Amino acid sequence: MGDSLQVIQRQNDRTADGIHIPDLRLLTTCQPAKIIDHGDLLEFDVQEQGDSLLILSQQFHRDWQASGQTASGWTALNTVPVNDVFQGVLLTGEVHKVRIQFLPYVRFAWIAHAFWLLMLTGLTYQAIGMRFAEFAGSAWASRK
Repeated sequence: MGDSLQVIQRQNDRTADGIHIPDLRLLTTCQPAKIIDHGDLLEFDVQEQGDSLLILSQQFHRDWQASGQTASGWTALNTVPVNDVFQGVLLTGEVHKVRIQFLPYVRFAWIAHAFWLLMLTGLTYQAIGMRFAEFAGSAWASRK
């Protein structure tokens, strides 16, 4: 992942479909420190400066989930598109650390595969058991 930027948020920048910032040079910004970068898990130290916006230099995707650490523990934060492209995280004044993680539904697709594999195994076992019972029954009947 690339760089990030923390921006003091203005209320008139918010729209129904995200945040639009016409000129970033006019806003107060600071550079958050990246602590962890595991590709699908990022953690940043941010400055407690009131309501602000953390902008990441990556394309927005709705499956990125953010949480912020405050004095009372970790709380969920909202992610928003910035200028219809970039990933943004809305921060409150108490947040001093941000963790953002990519959690798509596809990650849990193995559960459906395991279910159907168990069903197929059970049906196969049942079919083989029935054939064996028929074979054993006919062999037993021919001996009498």
